[in-house]
Amino acid sequence: MRKLVILGVLLAAAWLFWPRETGPASGSAEGRAKAALHAQTASTGSAQLAPGGQASAAPLDAAEADSPAGTTPKLAQPATAADGFIELCVTANGKPFPGAEVKLYLRGHADRATGKIDWRLAGAAQTSAAGQARLPARPGSYLVSARAHGFATAHRNVQRPEGEALTKAAVELQPGLALTGRTVQKGEKEPVPLAVVTLVQEEGPSRGRGARRGARSAMFGGPRAPGEAPVEEQLHATSNEQGRFRIEGIEPGAYVITAVATGFAKAAETVTLPAADEVVLQLAQSSFIEGSVVTSDGKAAAGAAIIASGGRDPVAGVATESGTFSIEVSPRIWELTAKKGEETGRADAPVSVAAGATARGIRIKLGPAASIAGTVVAAANQAPIAGAQIALSPHDADGASGLGQTDGNGAFTISGLAPGSYDAVVSAQGYTDASYRGLTVTEGQKFPFKALLHQTGTLQGFVNDSGGHGVPNALVRTLPGFGQEAAQPQEARADANGAYTLSGVAAGHVQLTALRDGSTLGTTATADLAEGGTARVDFQLHDEGMVTGHVRRADGSLPPAGATVNAAPSDNRFMRSDWAAIPIDQTGAYVATLPAGAYSLGVNGASGAGRRFGNRGFTTVEAGKSAVLDLVYADADDPSAGFSGVVLEPGGTPSPGAFVRGTSGSGRGGFVFGAMTDESGRFQSNEARGDLPDTFQVVGINGGRTGIAQVAEGQAQVTVQLQPGGVINGHLVSGPVDQFRVDLTLAQGSALGGGGPSAAQSLQFSGDRFSLHDVPGTKVHVTVTTQDGRSAAQDVSLSPGGEADIEVPLEPLSTVTGRLTDSVTQSPISGGTVFLDQPRGTSAP
Repeated sequence: MRKLVILGVLLAAAWLFWPRETGPASGSAEGRAKAALHAQTASTGSAQLAPGGQASAAPLDAAEADSPAGTTPKLAQPATAADGFIELCVTANGKPFPGAEVKLYLRGHADRATGKIDWRLAGAAQTSAAGQARLPARPGSYLVSARAHGFATAHRNVQRPEGEALTKAAVELQPGLALTGRTVQKGEKEPVPLAVVTLVQEEGPSRGRGARRGARSAMFGGPRAPGEAPVEEQLHATSNEQGRFRIEGIEPGAYVITAVATGFAKAAETVTLPAADEVVLQLAQSSFIEGSVVTSDGKAAAGAAIIASGGRDPVAGVATESGTFSIEVSPRIWELTAKKGEETGRADAPVSVAAGATARGIRIKLGPAASIAGTVVAAANQAPIAGAQIALSPHDADGASGLGQTDGNGAFTISGLAPGSYDAVVSAQGYTDASYRGLTVTEGQKFPFKALLHQTGTLQGFVNDSGGHGVPNALVRTLPGFGQEAAQPQEARADANGAYTLSGVAAGHVQLTALRDGSTLGTTATADLAEGGTARVDFQLHDEGMVTGHVRRADGSLPPAGATVNAAPSDNRFMRSDWAAIPIDQTGAYVATLPAGAYSLGVNGASGAGRRFGNRGFTTVEAGKSAVLDLVYADADDPSAGFSGVVLEPGGTPSPGAFVRGTSGSGRGGFVFGAMTDESGRFQSNEARGDLPDTFQVVGINGGRTGIAQVAEGQAQVTVQLQPGGVINGHLVSGPVDQFRVDLTLAQGSALGGGGPSAAQSLQFSGDRFSLHDVPGTKVHVTVTTQDGRSAAQDVSLSPGGEADIEVPLEPLSTVTGRLTDSVTQSPISGGTVFLDQPRGTSAP
């Protein structure tokens, strides 16, 4: 457990300092393929409304019907002058630019099933003679683009706060840059012709926002999630017979570039422009999964729809007349399901396939489809919620597995589900989204499900200066709490008296920051917001000073374009969410306005490149004065000089997507490094061998398949052979339960030590029995918790590939209460995090 806490600290550090990431771009050809896939996956789950069911009114960010293909859909309810405006000032060569084409895109909710941003075209205009364009806009997060002949398209992210009548933003048109590159086969370096290359601007870090999903793989050397943008704002090219491509008309900045070609898996890289060298995109060979589908009576399931889920890009296929199928997939681990008519099925085990390999002999037998049926109610009073949306996706993967909407009684049914585990996101207007993970259904089962939604609330108060006077136009912003996914912040602008109102805020413990207009950081505060209630939070801003300096490499050269300085108060609160990204100009200079106090500053390259925790500086800012702090940008270590290895599946094939952890001893030894294997099962430590201990061990985990390898002194490469996972079958001796959760972690004393995040499972079941598959063959800890508060836990020793049956007696949960106080002043501490762990040598009840 302590090792997991250490790992959590490292992950939180990545969350704190990594720039925000976005989801994959989709070119026009890829978009058509994904549209077909969506139609296929949508057929696997159907929403049913009970008689008399009524849908709620369309949300304000709903799309206009019948938007042209290949374009961003317009808002069904455009903003009006009563909502206020975003005013964009477009300049070129320092002068206002008339006649520029301006577009405004609303960043909608991320798709509940796929996680991809749901963009809406919110308006378009041309700049006036003064270079200005005003577009009506409601509060929210927007992307603005400006186009003009002879210039690169300019972009700007704009957050429109609540309570502000006019939000101003400015962009400077610049001559377009060109990017050249090659698409080659990974390993062989042979050209890959006719690859579709897509370039999408990557969002940089902003104040108080951490990384989205994907931070773990980025931190441990895995592929970073590609960027996302409205389709009109993506740039495309096709490589020629020599694999060469060229994209022109690009503004400076950080980008995600992807390449897709027939017979190859998608390749993605980050690049910063201007770039001195050409970009080389290495495409791994595609993999194939082959098998057959039969109906419940053993006949060939001709025409059955096949869905492979794993990660961000599900793949669809169709069985032949003989029931056989062959689908082209990226190298990774896949879950396979099939559907024909009213029957569905799932492959017995996940399918791991390496680059260029083919997994054969997969058999899927169809049977009665399962369903999830239940109600959505308000947590405060159990009142049914009509018009709530329920989106299902495969567990721990993207894809649309089914959609539902509640009727007037808050009831819904999603049917046509294959046996397996699903994640659900439940949403309704006026309520905070709720996520339910690992809903597990068996063949033909009707899973009873109850979702509780919490009403949002309102925050109000004043922002004052040190003299107690209101601060006009101060900005109040929500901050993500520790361990929470970073979402778009909610913002409100104070009026002339410093008063603000921030509505639609999730109930619970809320973190906020307030800052002067144009300041880099402000003052933080917390509030406990009741459902549907209003909480008062006042701020007193400190007097400010400035910190300036230059950033250079150790040899005196400038840092890469797109590098930023990150600043946070140096008060030993490591898990801060109130930090800022400060731009560095073309001379390497930066400047920030900060409240008086002590600060820690560091420098990161674009897309989070460079060393992360070294070369930081500390300074104290005094009110009305300027402090000078120069910083050094350190490039990341050369991966080729580090420790490396390969992870193999139990059958000897490479294991893509495995988590690798180095420890300086057996069991619960110290953390040395973390990494993820690529599509060939290989990994790099990203540290020089000389910086690692003389001897240590490497733990590999991919699902429940695990392995350990010892590393000798001077050894620079290692092979980790995974052992097969096992099965745990459980029985609730107290009888069936509508809905209960089973959590599995590595137990104390496990040879795998902390193991890594991929070793844990958390699934929900209905009835009195459960099965956990692909469980690590070691000592694991199983906890069962019911919705009515009963709980039981026990340790289970499992051999690789083995099976264990356990009886689970449920006991009521206990509650631990207490106060967190300062050890010196004894004053209470708000917003702290408490970890509960069992002492060594004890066992679970």
